[in-house]
Amino acid sequence: MQKIYKRNKSSIMFFSVLAFISAAAMVFSGYIVSYIVNTAVEVINGEQKNMNKLFIEIGICALSFLIFILFSYFQKQQKIKTIKKFNLYLRRVVIQKIVTLNLNELNSKSNGDFISWLTNDINQIERKSFENLFNFIDCFFAVILSITAIFLLNWIVALATIVSFWILMIVPGLLQKSMIKTVNNVSTKQEQFSSKVEDVIVGYRELLYNNKTEIFDEMINEKSLDLENYKQKNKNLEALQVTGIISASSICQIALLILTVILASYKWAPIGIVFAVPQLASNFLGNGQQTLQALFEMLGSKGLFTKFKYEKVELNNEKLKPFKSIVVNNLSLVIKGNTLFKDLSLEVNKGKKYLISGRSGVGKSTLIKILFGALPDYQGEILWNNQVNYSEIDRKKLWEQIYYVQQEATIFEGTFKENITLFDDSMTDKKVLEIVKLVNLEELVTKNNNTLSFECKDISKGEAQRIAIGRALLSNKKVVYLDEPTASLDKGNTELIENLILKNPDLTVLFISHTSDIKNQMFDEVIKLK
Repeated sequence: MQKIYKRNKSSIMFFSVLAFISAAAMVFSGYIVSYIVNTAVEVINGEQKNMNKLFIEIGICALSFLIFILFSYFQKQQKIKTIKKFNLYLRRVVIQKIVTLNLNELNSKSNGDFISWLTNDINQIERKSFENLFNFIDCFFAVILSITAIFLLNWIVALATIVSFWILMIVPGLLQKSMIKTVNNVSTKQEQFSSKVEDVIVGYRELLYNNKTEIFDEMINEKSLDLENYKQKNKNLEALQVTGIISASSICQIALLILTVILASYKWAPIGIVFAVPQLASNFLGNGQQTLQALFEMLGSKGLFTKFKYEKVELNNEKLKPFKSIVVNNLSLVIKGNTLFKDLSLEVNKGKKYLISGRSGVGKSTLIKILFGALPDYQGEILWNNQVNYSEIDRKKLWEQIYYVQQEATIFEGTFKENITLFDDSMTDKKVLEIVKLVNLEELVTKNNNTLSFECKDISKGEAQRIAIGRALLSNKKVVYLDEPTASLDKGNTELIENLILKNPDLTVLFISHTSDIKNQMFDEVIKLK
């Protein structure tokens, strides 16, 4: 939180200057009312020579009010611009948090969690912290200037106003711990809601095609109810806190009004104080109330920021030697009580082609993820070039030499070229077109006016898979893992892709496929999982 504010301190300072001028103009317009009333009383009592003085004081009051309106507008514009900067920076922080997650943390999160971080949590931080920072600054100046004006009018009333302020400080503090706990619970619940709802929405078509949409409605409503109950608890606490402050503020203002009337009645203060103090005291107590509310809500939002703290990991910059082999010794893996591998040993050698086969659920995709370095929770030993243990290797160095074509091809919002090159601007059109021809995507390019800049919308699963394979070829990596790369392809394209990958002598290939012939002579070895 402090880091964000330090980065934008000049914007905050400029807002503070605008807020000070605005508050000074507002307070002065109320302060001068006392003099206007006193002068008006003198004029009514026959001192006509003070008429010009009265009009001057009224003019000054009106001018002060106009300055207040003008600078209030300026400060609101500055607030909007600065909050925009805050949100953009905070999203970069969240992205860095995601990037620095270790593999165990990453695997424990769903897409819904990350979406919740970038939307719900940032919206809540904006409302609870950023908005309240500016409210605090704005109201703080109004509080300081208002009490100063009251002191100038009458010190007794000023002391009574300060006592009222301390009373207002006690009320919200009674609920502060509950507020912090509830805000954090709401954030967690929103994250869980996004994750769970994502799972339900993914399965909507399955329910729709089986005429069970009422289950979809029930599942969403059940999860919504849980979230809304927590949000209601948070809002109830906020309402109770605000009600307590408003009640105490009203009682204090009435008491101050009675005090000014008594002082004026006994001639201990001029009559004008009766008209000026209620407005100034209202500014002081009202803004004091908002200052406290803003302060406590900012403190309550601290837990939201701690979620996005991350430590920069010092990476081992030692370059990994070029691939020669991967040796697996006694690999074992248990997931949720289910033993996938027990003392599995194998060896992958440079230039060889391996078909990984086995029944569904036996762990073929899991094995590839382990050998790719994406699943670290295994027992046993995996050696790069029979020398360096996987546990000692920076995964990013590993991924510089291995390309992993996942089971589901990811298509980003962007152009065809951006998708097939993974946003690599250095890749030339000529090189891309060579790969387009190899993976048989020429028809797709042709029907889009022979350009690479068309948006990747409404493409088929088969086209998406060939884009993913094109990425692997463009990466120029010599070790390629492919998980069901031809599952959505017709027979002709399946044979084309298999020949393209398996007949390339420069590639080392781990290949998972339900459609490939286990007796295919292009494979050097079949890794049979049981």
